[in-house]
Amino acid sequence: MKLSKNFDSEEFDCRCGCDVTGEHMDKNFIDVLQQIRTQCGFAFNITSGIRCESHNEYVGSSSRSKHLKGIACDIYI
Repeated sequence: MKLSKNFDSEEFDCRCGCDVTGEHMDKNFIDVLQQIRTQCGFAFNITSGIRCESHNEYVGSSSRSKHLKGIACDIYI
C-alpha cells in the first residue's frame, strides 16, 4: 500500500514477520518523513519501522519505544 509519494507500507513492516504491518504507521509521521525526503532530494532506506512488542524486546529497545506506536523509524542513507 502506498503511504506517500516515496514510501510504501511494506518498508515499515515489523521485521520479525508477524502481522504488524506498515499500514499501521501514523499518517502524520509519514507526512513529516515525506517532507524530509522531498527536501533531501535523495532516497533513504527504512531499516526498522513499526514493531510488535516481541520484536521490540528482541532488539533491546525500550518498552516505551515510539516504534510500537508507528511514530518512529530507523533509516539508512
